[in-house]
Amino acid sequence: MRRGVPTIIVIILIWAAIGFTFAYNRGYVRAADNSCSAGASALKTTLYGPLNFFSGINPKVKCT
Repeated sequence: MRRGVPTIIVIILIWAAIGFTFAYNRGYVRAADNSCSAGASALKTTLYGPLNFFSGINPKVKCT
């Protein structure tokens, strides 16, 4: 077993946790409207992770 694999998994989990925290703080997770836009914005914010804080990215998605 390689030693680097668990480290990568830990980094990905921390990245996702930070992103989820931003999505929750912005109200995307607990939004009253469970629409496509709210879910997609929460997912995109989670994927962007720490970039939300360091670069000020605020990803939003509009579903048609």
